[in-house]
Amino acid sequence: MEMYERKYTTPFALKEMEKLFTMINEKLTDDINNFDGIFTFFCKVKQDNGRLWGDFNYRSWYITVGKVVYRDGKFAIKVRGTDEYYENSEVLYPTSFGKIEKIEFDKLIDALNDVIASYNEKAKEKDVSIENFIKTVEKYIGDA
Repeated sequence: MEMYERKYTTPFALKEMEKLFTMINEKLTDDINNFDGIFTFFCKVKQDNGRLWGDFNYRSWYITVGKVVYRDGKFAIKVRGTDEYYENSEVLYPTSFGKIEKIEFDKLIDALNDVIASYNEKAKEKDVSIENFIKTVEKYIGDA
């Protein structure tokens, strides 16, 4: 019997994803309001209630629905769960991507492309808003 030997593994791809997000985040500005992408994808992250493992009250669960988001000048992955009794979401920045156990990379790329397009639109709107403000200020300063 022969086993398929994988060329790349999820941990390797997560390190590459961290590099990609870090590179993109260096080009972003933080003067745009936070927003979420519209596409979701499978992204499994383990959560717990903060108790030590082995404690009688220790509980753990998984959150599994990921979405690329823009938060405070950086792209990140927001992962949420469906369990109403435990913490339902966590925002993972590139340095925390190691917490991800499983992820759909093909859908992640679609979600990232969507968020980049949204960021570009919002950046253009912000530039137009600033240009209009500068014109108004120059008009008032010129009248003085």
